Amino acid sequence: MKKWLFILFLMGFLGQLQAQDNKTEQKTALEKLQADTLPKPSILDKKFYWGFAFVNAWTSISNSSDYFYKPSLGGGLRMDYYFAKNLGLSAGFNFQQRGTGILTPDTEKSLGNADSTHRLRVRFNCLDFPLAVVYRSPKGIFGGKGVRLFLSAGTTPQFNFQSNRVFISAEDGFHDIQDQSKDYYVFDATLDASAGFLINAGNTSTFLVDFLAQFGGLNAYRNSDLSGKNRLFGIRMAWLF
Repeated sequence: MKKWLFILFLMGFLGQLQAQDNKTEQKTALEKLQADTLPKPSILDKKFYWGFAFVNAWTSISNSSDYFYKPSLGGGLRMDYYFAKNLGLSAGFNFQQRGTGILTPDTEKSLGNADSTHRLRVRFNCLDFPLAVVYRSPKGIFGGKGVRLFLSAGTTPQFNFQSNRVFISAEDGFHDIQDQSKDYYVFDATLDASAGFLINAGNTSTFLVDFLAQFGGLNAYRNSDLSGKNRLFGIRMAWLF
């Protein structure tokens, strides 16, 4: 009799354990279903981003009618941290070209001759350390949730480690390049401003595209009576994770 009572008790105990396991499995499945159906947080609300930036810009030096804007490329690393919901700080490390085009006399006035103008460049090769306060709009724009307005303002300390005078030879590709680092600045700090869009890229990363303007704060020349400041206007694109 005791044996049968023990067996019945054991069967009841095991049944309770099985029922508890079933409830646990049902609860887990329900929680998973709820997690799958609930909207996931947008990556546009993250606090910290890191990634890569590319700048396609036009640069020149102010205060000379003999100068024209030339194309200049740059790129590097970028990190953004939002200490408030929509306000944060940005820092980076970039290589950036700067400089200007210089108009030269066009004596022959014919296409393609060696003295035609718009061939002379001054090219600065710089290491940049951009710092900025950044803002993203709390809600999407253009009627959707995947695009936010993006604004920034800050400064970019920069070190010009090489300045070259380049006369472009379109005929044979053998450009005349002369090192003129002694004639141009080593350090500058620009005032920066930008406006653009922060775009949700599949909720796994973000794509930033903004119009960037930089205004140099110091004289671009040294050992000279000339004066002028760096100017940069362009499009910046960044892939942030």
